[in-house]
Amino acid sequence: GKERPENSMLAAGDPSGSRGRRASASDINRSDAQREKAVAAHSQPTAAKVSCSQANYLVTPSIALLQVFTWEQLAAVPGFKIEDRTWGQVEWMGPVDLRDAADLAKSIVISKGQLYVHSNGLKRRALVTFKSIKKPSGKTPEEFSHLLQRVLETAFARVSSVAYDATKSQISFVVEVW
Repeated sequence: GKERPENSMLAAGDPSGSRGRRASASDINRSDAQREKAVAAHSQPTAAKVSCSQANYLVTPSIALLQVFTWEQLAAVPGFKIEDRTWGQVEWMGPVDLRDAADLAKSIVISKGQLYVHSNGLKRRALVTFKSIKKPSGKTPEEFSHLLQRVLETAFARVSSVAYDATKSQISFVVEVW
């Protein structure tokens, strides 16, 4: 084969091939840790622009606070909760990773009796509450809770603590596995 001159440029990039950077021959002499740190510095923003385009959503911690979080802080946000004032809320039971959830309204969709989570960093144990859920006539609250348990188990890998509150017309449950 043909040998490359010592100062030639070698292509280096992320595994997906979606974005690359050029590495010089001097990069080869760095230790693995130094190379990883240099690549990370080029591929991770120091802060993310977290937003929420849905005016009906309440977000905890606030969007203003999340916007000043560093990349590292966004990797493990404690006490994260998002609420649609009309249809319900999701409250995560441990830290979540918001680094790939730039617009929270696109990453989390809450509507009448429906919940979609489009971010892997959010597919963690969470307490879900749906509002404005009316029990069918002829069913007791307990019967309705059992019916909901079966329906929810088809939508999520594992749920627990399914409860129906007839006075508030809401159901709550814990998504153990998405």
